[in-house]
Amino acid sequence: MNCFCQFRFLMIILGYIGNVKIKNRLIMSPMKTHFTTGDPSVLADRYYMHITKIVQKAV
Repeated sequence: MNCFCQFRFLMIILGYIGNVKIKNRLIMSPMKTHFTTGDPSVLADRYYMHITKIVQKAV
């Protein structure tokens, strides 16, 4: 559980940096079609859902 909390926090930070600071190629550009919102918490939720789907497909 603790790992998921840290992961979620990291995704929130990455989403915030991607949207506010960099806003172009570093984090957001491969994901731009999937994640268009500007809200970091929503962005983190979508990253989390996206990655869990990938993990479920892999398993």
